[in-house]
Formats: sequence, structure tokens, C-alpha cells
Amino acid sequence: MFTKYAMLILCLFLSGIASAQINYTANDQVTTYNGQFRPGINFGSYPTYSDEELAELAAGHPQKGIRGVGVKAARPGLFESFTELYGIDARVHTYQYYESLGMKENTVIVGFPSKEHTDDTYYCPNIPSTLFKNMYLDIWDGGANGTAINDSNYYAKYIFDLVTAYKDYVRFWEIWNEPGYDYSGALGSLPPGAPDNWWDNNPNPCDYKLRAPIFHYVRMLRISYEVIKTVDPTAYVTVSGTGYPSFLDAILRNTDNPVDGSPTADYPLGGGAYFDVMGYHAYPHFDGSLRTWVDSTQSWSYHRHSDAAADGLGATKDSMQIVLRAHGYDGITYPKKNWIITESNLPRKEFEDFIGSNEAQKNFIIKSVVQCIKDTIAQMHYYKISEDTDYDGAYYEFNVMGLYKKLNNQAPIFQTPTDEGIALATTTQLIFGKEYDADRLAQLNLPQGVRGAAFKDEDGNYTYLLWAKTSIDQSEVASANYSFPGGLGFTKLLKYDWDYSQTNEFETVPITNISLTGTPTFFVEQIFKTNSTTFCASDSIQFTANTIAGADSYAWTFDGGLPATSTLASTKVIFGTSGIHEVTCTIFDENGAILRKQTQKINVESPPTPFFMLSLKGPILRVDSLSGWTDAQSIEWNFGDGTTSLLPSPEHLYLSSGDIDVVFEASNHCGTGQYAQTIHVVAPVANNLPTTANDSVVH
Repeated sequence: MFTKYAMLILCLFLSGIASAQINYTANDQVTTYNGQFRPGINFGSYPTYSDEELAELAAGHPQKGIRGVGVKAARPGLFESFTELYGIDARVHTYQYYESLGMKENTVIVGFPSKEHTDDTYYCPNIPSTLFKNMYLDIWDGGANGTAINDSNYYAKYIFDLVTAYKDYVRFWEIWNEPGYDYSGALGSLPPGAPDNWWDNNPNPCDYKLRAPIFHYVRMLRISYEVIKTVDPTAYVTVSGTGYPSFLDAILRNTDNPVDGSPTADYPLGGGAYFDVMGYHAYPHFDGSLRTWVDSTQSWSYHRHSDAAADGLGATKDSMQIVLRAHGYDGITYPKKNWIITESNLPRKEFEDFIGSNEAQKNFIIKSVVQCIKDTIAQMHYYKISEDTDYDGAYYEFNVMGLYKKLNNQAPIFQTPTDEGIALATTTQLIFGKEYDADRLAQLNLPQGVRGAAFKDEDGNYTYLLWAKTSIDQSEVASANYSFPGGLGFTKLLKYDWDYSQTNEFETVPITNISLTGTPTFFVEQIFKTNSTTFCASDSIQFTANTIAGADSYAWTFDGGLPATSTLASTKVIFGTSGIHEVTCTIFDENGAILRKQTQKINVESPPTPFFMLSLKGPILRVDSLSGWTDAQSIEWNFGDGTTSLLPSPEHLYLSSGDIDVVFEASNHCGTGQYAQTIHVVAPVANNLPTTANDSVVH
């Protein structure tokens, strides 16, 4: 029964929403985003995998043996065409799962209406608008329809419901994907004064993605800003994928006046008033970052290498920043915008005159993280989770962009990361959550030809990235020698290579005469050392504090260790179980003040304990599941008929019947584990047997 009391509560709620409606724009205030940089992912479409499985591939799931590739945020779409069909809450559980995996502060693309809610006006002959109908109705109706929002303004209703449902998991709301996509292929790039250019003329609806006047996109931004900020004042409204600075200029110089975009009392402000974050897509291989026109030779000068590609991220940002400043978004007239990159990558195979190599792609992904952090870019979303094809089958550059090789329709644990995926995982493991320190970097006095960054953890310990700057077209070969300055408080460092996330290997090195290449190397300060760089459960591991001037006493904690604590300068510890264990050493002076403190995460391993489940379809054996092997350095299947395989999930064809023992063996530096299962094979008598999908077929 709907009581008077319930009615009163509803009215109070609606009046609260109404009274909370914002009275400011991005011309008045923009909250600087102070969250840590998050590497993100554009998942792509893989119908045989659930959203949750793709998230496990991206972020990792240690309990399932999935290492992941270091992703900390996602950029999916939640389109109205989807929410109308499946319900506004259809992906709430997915975002909760993202959160549990450490993927937070996510970016979401909004827009793309259902057929029923699409504007059916033809602003271009024979091509209808792609935007929402009824956007020029009032945004709010004071609760006339039982909600504060005007239900007849379909976009306002959709964005209100969406933000209400997902605000705990989404920080950046991206208003449409690539709204400035230029179907003409040329007009957006034309300079002022050229016929039909977008600096002097508003984009013709026939020529770009929205198929509607630019004022309608500004209207969409206005609705977005007012509704999103009302529901969640901590959220950020984002414009990204404008393609050309000229399209951004069109957004900024036009209001949402449906007649001509001019300012009036009802439509007083340009589009810049309605977003906090400027985003862009950065594909250095074709966006102009890697070549320069030389007038004297009337030809292009190319610089196709990873450092130029990373530099290109900043150059693209600068081209957008010039336009923003011209319209007053300079921190003086109006607040500056925050920044995000919503798509980026390099191909690992060469097409046309584009850069393309495994080395360039791997190096770029590490350098891009550094570049984004230095340029205060909140997130960078890589394209994409997996390559589209096998390397040899790729027919254009976007086929070979991905943090994994082509997904093989098997479980996530059987997928193979690309080198760029491994490199991103290493980068995330070693610097995520640490603060970039430009002053410390300056103290390193890096010589010309050496690049790097310095990151400080919460206890004041530094991680350094260093590399030799690449400079040769179509080459990642570079070399340099570097010595850290004296007086920084250390004489040795822990050195981690780009593939540490796979190998778990590191070494202690002196701080002088360090050889660098074009691939970044990580160096971590240590205030204590161990007697080994590989750790096995049940081994006795010696931990020893470094000699530090003024040290008087010590306090150790060993997560999962025996003993769990110690007050000695050097102590032996046994970890009974494998996994990531935190070790903290605190060094005090004679007055009990902390001199140094550091927490290191060490990976304690055990011999593999494999387990598998098999299925037989006729004479064909398939691996349904395999666990307990992901930390192995080597694996081998023995099919019991004289054949073997080194693949984690092979298929095998038997040519004779009988009871056969199938054995899987996995080894690492801690030992070898084995699991066996007896199967009963019934092979057909005929010789015209079907073939299988890999090289383990025996003829």
C-alpha cells in the first residue's frame, strides 16, 4: 500500500534532487584530477568470452593463475541501445567485478540511442541523425513523471539513470566515441581559409559521424554536464576522439542554440562550459608524430622509433591545448581542462610507411606510461585486449595491436600475452601507486641521450626508469652508459628488466657504469638485501639491512613468514606457502626516530602442482582445464603413445585404441610437479581420420 508517508518520502527525495541541481559550469570550476595514473584497456568484441573473463585477462586473477597484463581501468560502452534492451542495471555486477580486480575509476562511453529514441530528422539528404530525439525538451520536470528528470528528454533520462546506477564505478563519462570522425577524410585537416574547412565553417552533417549540426552535440554536452554533475559531483564529463583541432574549435565556438549556435539568453555558453576533461586518440604511426615535411627536398623526413612515438603523445595534446587556450581555457579566464587518452597503441608489424615492430611496440608502451604521468594525463586506454589475427595473417596495422596474441577460444588461463602486454604488466607492478618526482629526476643529471623518470613510494624509496634514447628511423637500437650521482644514499640497486612480470627475475647491480639500451630498465632502491633473487617455499632466506649512518635498531615484519617479526639487523625467515609476501624493514636512530623504511613484495614459489581435466571425442583428446602450472619455466605433455607437446592446451589425435596414461609435467627453479590420468581410447579402424587444429597430429 502506497501510504502518505511513502509519498512524503518520495516528494522529499525529488525535491532534494531538484534543489541539488548544479548552478555552475566548467567555465566556473574544474576540479583537478589527483588520482593516480591508470593504464586502461579498450576490450574489443569477443563473443566467446564474458566481460568478466576479459577483465581477468586485463587485470589478472591470481587465485585462478591468471597473471594479467597490468591494466587498472577499463573503457567500455554502455549505450542506450543496449540499456533499453537489457536494462539499465545489466552491467552493474560486471563493474563490481572490475572493482574486485583493481580496475577502478573507469571510463565509459555513452550515447548511441535505441532506434525508438533516435532523431529521425534528415540534416543531410538521405542520411538521418545518429543522435537522440527530444534533446531540446526541458532537462528537468520537477517530478512531474515521478522522477526529477524529464522522461520525455530521452538522452537526459538515459544519462540520469545510467550515472545513478554506475557512479560508484565510473569516474570519466565520455560523451560519444569519435564525435568528430571525418567521413570526407580531408575537411577536418584543412587550414583556415581553405574551402569548407572546419575552422571557418561548421562541419556539414553529411561529412561527419553525428550526421547532425554541431550545436546538437553541444546540447548533448550541456545535458550531460548538468545531469552528471547533479547525480555525482565527483564525476568528470569528457570529450574525446574529436580527431582534429578544428572540430574541437567548432565545439568551443558554438553554443547549443539549435538555430545557428550563436549565444542567446537561453543558450549563453559555448561547448567548453560543459566538459571537464579533454581526451584524444593517439596513434603515432599515422597521426603525424613520426614524420616531418622538409620544404627543401619536398619530401618527408621520418623518425619512426619509440621515443618519437612517445613524444607524439605530448605533441597531440599540445595541438588541442592551443585551441583551448584560444577560447580562454588557460587557468586564467576559465579553468584548465584535465586530460585523458582514450585510445592508443603502435602496431607490431609494418604496413605501408608506418612504424611496426615488436621492439617498437614493447618499448612504446613503457615510455607512453612515463610520458602520460609526466604530462598529467589521468588514464591511457590501450587498443586493445587481443590482436585480431595471427601475425602472418594480419592485413592492416590494427590487426596486430593487442596486449595478448589472438584469443584462441579457450579459457583465459591459456591465452598468451604479447611482449607489450608483458612490458605493461612489469611497469604496473613496479611503479603503480608511486608518485612521480621531477625534482629527484633532475638530481640524476641524465646526460644527453639518456631518458628516464623517478617514482617515490609512500616511505620515500625510489624506483627509476632509464633508457638510451632511440633516434634512428625504423630502429630501436640505442646504447648509453650511465652512473648515478654519489650522495643519493645508496651504492647498489635492484635491476628489473621489461619482462620481470613473467620471469620474476632481478639482480643487484652497482650504481656506476650501467649499460642502457632503447628498452627501459627499472632500478629500485633497497634498504635491505637477501641472499638470493629467487625464493622457494620452505627455503631459509637471509634478510639483511643495509649499513646506514646513524642506524641503531631495526624492526622487521614478514607477511606469512616464520618468524613473523624480528629486531635484528640480519635474520633468517622461512615462508611456508607460495605467493606474494610483503617484507617491511624499518631502521631507527638512537632516539627511536625512523631513518628509513621500505616494504618490498617478494614472490615465493613452490614446485608446480598441476591438475588437468580431459575430454575425448572419438580419438581426439582435448584439454578442458589446466591449473597449477602458470609459474612454470617449462612444461611438457606426454600422450602415452610416444608423442609429446610443449603447448599448454593442445589437441591430440590417437591412432590406436587402449588404456593410455596421459602425463603433464611442469618445472620451475623450485622443482618439478607432475599429474597423470588414464584414459580409454577407441580409435576408428579407417585411415581417413579427421585432422586437428595444431601440429600434434600424428600421421
